[in-house]
Amino acid sequence: MSGAGLLQLAALALVAFATLVAGVVAVAYPRARGRLDRLPARSRADVLAALAAAPVVGSVALLGLCFLPSLLGAVWPGLDHCPDHHAGHPHFCVLHLPTGAGSAAGWAIAAGVVLAAVVAITPRLLRLARSRRLLAQVVATAGYDPDRRIWVASVEQPIALTTGIRTPRVLASRGLMAALEPELLTAVIAHEAAHASRRDGLRRALAALMSIAHVPATRRRLLRDLDLAIEQACDDEAGRSVGDRLTVARALLAVRKLGQTRPCPSALATLSIGGSSLDARIEALLCEPTAVSPRARHGLLAATVAIAVLAADPLHHLAETVLGLLTR
Repeated sequence: MSGAGLLQLAALALVAFATLVAGVVAVAYPRARGRLDRLPARSRADVLAALAAAPVVGSVALLGLCFLPSLLGAVWPGLDHCPDHHAGHPHFCVLHLPTGAGSAAGWAIAAGVVLAAVVAITPRLLRLARSRRLLAQVVATAGYDPDRRIWVASVEQPIALTTGIRTPRVLASRGLMAALEPELLTAVIAHEAAHASRRDGLRRALAALMSIAHVPATRRRLLRDLDLAIEQACDDEAGRSVGDRLTVARALLAVRKLGQTRPCPSALATLSIGGSSLDARIEALLCEPTAVSPRARHGLLAATVAIAVLAADPLHHLAETVLGLLTR
């Protein structure tokens, strides 16, 4: 008996499921985008983050469902159906391992997918590294302001951002602080504090990494829409913090005006408060935010779990039949 054959089957299943989920999202997302736009920014950001990660998370979840019947058989031997139904091809079973190490074609497909993923993600990692180096130069000039509980960088460009993933901290430039009215500065700091409390740096990093299996055009749109939803969610939090959404809108307008007169490097501009779809954000601030009932969220979660459990056995058989052709 060999676990290599089972490993290959699992790897091919992950590739197939990720491709399937990415295809479904690519077809469905343009049609669902209008409905998503009507959700509150916070809920929309959660949905978009889930969609960005869907090929990776979905493929792992579907693979888990494929293994569920055999895991149940391990707990309750009477449910073990492999000897009667799967004598002729490899199967998702931890009790009866495949007799071989899998086909050469199967390993070639798995290796090709890994190589393609590395090639696709490397340019983004390099761009991220360049941005982080530039940001580190700015952070090196910063000192802590205990009154505002932020870090203040000694640069003249209008910068306000949240840096760090494990321990987020709010950073603003002296140029921005000197140019903004106190109430507008308070709104800017409240916006960045919302990023820190929500750990949006981690959310963005995970979305960028886990969306790699998407169709490129769909991936770009999802990440762009996610970025807007995250910014709007923090705009909403800032509006509640300062007690006036219009003050936050005025702060965004002021930051944009400062950016036009004293532009900062593009790598920092995209990270700063004024770097993402300001017109859409200001327009959203002029409207009252909507809300989603917690009951609707719980109902959707319960329905998803029920469907997953019911689909486990047929998915198990279908995946084995299709992927068995690749492992011969």
